[in-house]
Amino acid sequence: MKTDILFYELIKQLPNFFFEIIGQTDIDGNIYSFSAPEVKQQSFRLDGLLVPPDEAIDSPLYFIELQTYKDEEFYDRFFGEIFVYFRQYRPPQTHWYAVVVYDRRSREVLPHPRYRVLTENHLLRVYLDELEDEDNDSLAIEIARLLIKSPQEALSRGRVLIERVRSEESDDKFNRTVLALIQGIIFYKFPSLTLAELETMLDLGNFRQTRLYQSIVEQTRQEMLDSDEFRQTSLYQSIVEQTRQEMLDSDEFRQTSLYQSIVEQTRQEMSQQIQEQEEQVKVEAVPKLLKTGLSVQQVSECLNLNLEIVKKIAREQQL
Repeated sequence: MKTDILFYELIKQLPNFFFEIIGQTDIDGNIYSFSAPEVKQQSFRLDGLLVPPDEAIDSPLYFIELQTYKDEEFYDRFFGEIFVYFRQYRPPQTHWYAVVVYDRRSREVLPHPRYRVLTENHLLRVYLDELEDEDNDSLAIEIARLLIKSPQEALSRGRVLIERVRSEESDDKFNRTVLALIQGIIFYKFPSLTLAELETMLDLGNFRQTRLYQSIVEQTRQEMLDSDEFRQTSLYQSIVEQTRQEMLDSDEFRQTSLYQSIVEQTRQEMSQQIQEQEEQVKVEAVPKLLKTGLSVQQVSECLNLNLEIVKKIAREQQL
């Protein structure tokens, strides 16, 4: 499951949810903009950064990492990336926090004591498996908890949250965003189901029309194309079927490198198929030519076919 994509999409679309998760509910998340800036000189990209307006110099920067596996060098790298960012971008803000969200506490490798000043003053840690399970939790905590649940648990709890969102009085845009996030989590937990089946299962509208779905497809498209395992799922086939014609019919899409890559890949596959078909025709012709009295050498030269292949066919058919 691509938990990272969903987690950062949650922060991007609903920054106030992030501040609820880390317990800073007095912060106005709406003044922040989310980004994943590239630090070019080191060839890495920060996973998540919430940045206030330049004039809000007293509002902190929030560097965000979701960590779902053990990494002995995590804090060395994370703090290093932050300071390289400061050097390259020179933000006007004075205060900053490094926020690490672990799916469970057991993933954390404690930072070296050399970082004590940073950990005491700038580090905030959240453990999703330790968020209290209470009926009156905020939607932010409830959705964050969905990320670490099993598929069946996520489906059951997701349905409860969907009914909760529908029953609460909030603006339509907010509700659509929250519903899309819930649907997005289930989307990744059930990769063997088609989009239509997922939509029916959750009793929701067309997930393909949401901004979250478009973002997921955009961020994972190359990974989808490169993953043999994912290509075998009905979800992948459903996505391909739904988007193929639309992409091919779009003049704008035809100008993209992705389209060119697809065309080149298709051309190579067709060329390989033609070569295989030609090879098969030649193989089928070998016994017929040998029966006419031609030698294996002559058949090989006549068909422009590898001599060893001709010899093997001759031995197998005792010609």
